[in-house]
Amino acid sequence: MADMFDQFDDRLRRIETTRTRMKRGYKLTVDRDGLIVARPKSSRRGFPVKGAIFLVVGFIGFKALLIAYLGVQTYQDRVSVLQDGATIEQAGAWFMQTDRVSLELAAKLRPLIR
Repeated sequence: MADMFDQFDDRLRRIETTRTRMKRGYKLTVDRDGLIVARPKSSRRGFPVKGAIFLVVGFIGFKALLIAYLGVQTYQDRVSVLQDGATIEQAGAWFMQTDRVSLELAAKLRPLIR
């Protein structure tokens, strides 16, 4: 008799686990016998590629706006001041150094800012 209760408890635990997973989303599939079955979506989370792309594009756009607003020489002077600073400032200077993309974008933005 105790064995039947254990089997019942195991089945309830599996049902509750499936219900919890289905709250996060499910997909409907058709089995071989034609029965439509709801299965929970996998909770696999990968690297957010879109977010990383938006971050890089936004950062390059920010640098281009700074270069267009300050001018190339003033911007370079401020980055060189950062290069002479502490370790964190040197890391910031490395990220903020000019590149071809931000210079081209700054050249296109300069008429709009001035």
